[in-house]
Amino acid sequence: MHSKKDIPVYNLETFSKRGIFIRNMSGNIASTRVKQAHRDENYIFIFQESGTSSLMIDFKEIKLDNRVACCIFPGQVHYEISNFESKGYLIALDSDLVPDYVRNIFDQSYSINTSCEFDDGWAMKIKNTIQLLELMILNPQSEEYDFNIIKFLANALAGLFAGTFDQKFQKNENSDHSETLTYQFKKLLQKEFRTIKSPKDYAGKLNISAAYLNQVVKKNTGMPLSYWIQQEIILEAKRLLFFTTYTVKEIAFNLGYEDPAYFSRLFLKLTGLTPLSFRENSRK
Repeated sequence: MHSKKDIPVYNLETFSKRGIFIRNMSGNIASTRVKQAHRDENYIFIFQESGTSSLMIDFKEIKLDNRVACCIFPGQVHYEISNFESKGYLIALDSDLVPDYVRNIFDQSYSINTSCEFDDGWAMKIKNTIQLLELMILNPQSEEYDFNIIKFLANALAGLFAGTFDQKFQKNENSDHSETLTYQFKKLLQKEFRTIKSPKDYAGKLNISAAYLNQVVKKNTGMPLSYWIQQEIILEAKRLLFFTTYTVKEIAFNLGYEDPAYFSRLFLKLTGLTPLSFRENSRK
């Protein structure tokens, strides 16, 4: 797992020209790629109908038991740990096929990797939509016409998955504006954490004051801006320390720190371990 320099990053172009890939997990043996740590540039939705399986997503083990759903977000490092007679579907969707309102729901729960259970009606809707998508992909009639139908069905499928998570993590509807700001901050953070480290600079990008953004984010998440900025940096540092052979100096530069010693002190402060100690302990 640790012999490669970089964490592999995969995109859907290898598997599909339409931005969607469906794998029936029933009776299928997972590929070597699935069992090795990697990132995907797209969303992955897992609909498990029965059996048990487990995944590692950004250092958190997610156990799937019986009929559940799980989502893996673009950029998260993940791999399959185990699979015992699991039946269901794995669906990979290009971000362009995931509507904005759906991405909003998923991005608000980005740090809450977990699984969600389905009731009978919801499970039937999801399975029927998946099977119809499979049929359209495997038996094309008119390229342009079929693509539009596939796009609409993919949108609907993403919405069905989002609905289960939205119900589980539903928040106060009266705080729409503050939730939108929190979502915008987290999206910006995921994109810019290597180059922007200051809460003030994030607030400036969103055209609001740092004090107000900090107040909003803390209200919605329980933690201030500085916490989330540091967590995003440390999470990526852990990924690089565990899954690559980059030196600490190279990782520091990769994360936007010109002073590797400062980066090491920050890592120690936030994790209780030096970068090298984390690498050694996590690989035992």
